[in-house]
Amino acid sequence: MTRIQLTPADSFARHPLPPEAELLLCSARFETPACSQRVVELINGGIDWPKLLRIAEEHHVLPLLFRSVATSERAVVPASVRETLHRFWLGNALRNLFVTREFLRMNAILETNGIPCLGFKGPILAASAYGDLSLRQFGDLDVLVPADRFLSAKSLYLAEGYSDPKPSSPASDKEGLKDVALLSPDGQILVELHSRFASEHFSFNLDDAAMWNRLQRFSLAGMSVRSLSDEDLLLLLCEHGTKHVWLRLAWIADVNVVLRDCKSLDWGQLLDRSETLGAKRMLLTGLLLAKDLLGAPLPALLDSHFVSDPASATLAREATAYLFSQVDRSSGQFLNYSFCTRSRERVWHRLKYVAHHARNRMYLTRDSTVTTGRWRHLGRRLRTVRTWLPELKHMTRCVFDAD
Repeated sequence: MTRIQLTPADSFARHPLPPEAELLLCSARFETPACSQRVVELINGGIDWPKLLRIAEEHHVLPLLFRSVATSERAVVPASVRETLHRFWLGNALRNLFVTREFLRMNAILETNGIPCLGFKGPILAASAYGDLSLRQFGDLDVLVPADRFLSAKSLYLAEGYSDPKPSSPASDKEGLKDVALLSPDGQILVELHSRFASEHFSFNLDDAAMWNRLQRFSLAGMSVRSLSDEDLLLLLCEHGTKHVWLRLAWIADVNVVLRDCKSLDWGQLLDRSETLGAKRMLLTGLLLAKDLLGAPLPALLDSHFVSDPASATLAREATAYLFSQVDRSSGQFLNYSFCTRSRERVWHRLKYVAHHARNRMYLTRDSTVTTGRWRHLGRRLRTVRTWLPELKHMTRCVFDAD
């Protein structure tokens, strides 16, 4: 695969979608007669099934594809494909139930010990927005606890047999580690325990005291658990999608189902909160992707906001062009940095983000100085600077020309 450079002019309108990609978009939409008819037309018109299954797996939408195929009785689908999709859907449903049960068990332990616990994405999103645990793929469990209870929560997980694959030092615990990945006793579930939603350099401070006060209660498998308010959930989903350049259709589908499921969204409150966080451009980009690709319903009051921030439309076009591009996604760090930098409307947030990654790129460990010698170490540092200067130059332009 070759690496591509994205330009604002790229769009699906200029580059028609292959039938496999269009079928996935139809599968990720809410079912309508027109959409169901288009699914039948695409399937009966000829589909590269191995390619479709591969793309659906990459985008984590195999359960949605299964639902679409299973309900299209007039579509001519090979029996082997139906069987493959059914097997995956069943396996995904069983694993989701297994993961949900463990989440509820640990949620009860944390709450009993006086530690507020918020599961975000994962089973909460599947059950509340999709209405069906089997329709969303999720692997890890993301759990948020208040920063001042983080170490206590971690201790409870360890007491229940969880292990830390990368144990922290006593010094880092004393300083207050913000995130940790913990492996369940059977090695089947990875829990990412957080005290914040995003790294400090990403400047997304949604996890404040007010957010905890806005939490709602949701019944999951008969147990009452905390869940984000609809407005906070949309902001978090758009932040997460932006951070990963919206590489998966599943992330856009998440935004779409929340928009369709939440009939009482307070748009004024949502827009005000996004401006306070400096995350309005990320929100607008996610909303545009859900609208343009999956037909999500948006109120007319947003039109003026899209007009006043044309950069959001540019970013949505770039993400759209990248979505089904045949590129090596593991080599896309430079594109990630550029996209994320331009997704922030505040210059200070862009500078903070670029400075963080510049520092990481330039960093060399003390061990390398000892083993390679002072002059060789200096040579490596200079080569690193020379290699990264073009990227740094481009990202610096992104900081000041993002609007």
